[in-house]
Amino acid sequence: MYISDHFRESDSDAINALIRHFPLATVVLCDVDGIPQANHYPLLLEVDAAGDQKLCGHLPKYDASEIFHAQAPSALAIFQGPSAYVSPSFYPSKALTGKVVPTWNYLVVHARGTLTLIDDPSWVHEHLDAMTAQMESTRPSPWKVADAPTEYARLLQSKIFGFEIAIESIEAKFKSSQNKSKADREGVRTGLDMQKCSAPPMYEFLVKD
Repeated sequence: MYISDHFRESDSDAINALIRHFPLATVVLCDVDGIPQANHYPLLLEVDAAGDQKLCGHLPKYDASEIFHAQAPSALAIFQGPSAYVSPSFYPSKALTGKVVPTWNYLVVHARGTLTLIDDPSWVHEHLDAMTAQMESTRPSPWKVADAPTEYARLLQSKIFGFEIAIESIEAKFKSSQNKSKADREGVRTGLDMQKCSAPPMYEFLVKD
């Protein structure tokens, strides 16, 4: 990923916050023929006392391809944060010079590392507990894995592989109008607030009849 100096984000707290707030990652691996394959999994970021980081996820066993059985496959996990179209009309400088064009602001994190497949019921159970706790943390009555009937939960967990990606490198691009004047940045902020209010809700697309 190309990152100019304006948009490179190096604050680990900001990067980790994006991963935790937008955990659905695009995980890219190459198959046995070297062809990139992309799948989408929610991933849980874990940081140990030494500062080493790993991403933990799970997938149905029937969905696991032979690349997950390869020896130490290299993986790229892409996390996409907020994004929005930026109209030239947002910039006060448009009225002064007219030298503005449309763009797109976005926040993205790329994490690379070695992927390890895990076929361990105890690991899977602990991972699902932790993942659910994070996802449900803001709800008034958080759901827990233990709320499901024991045999039902055990049956479903037996159909799941876990996996870890030991992060070896991580980079982030936060393109947020840093290269614009203060006045233009304020114009973008105001424009996006108005755009957000007028945009149709997206949740309707997440449930089909």
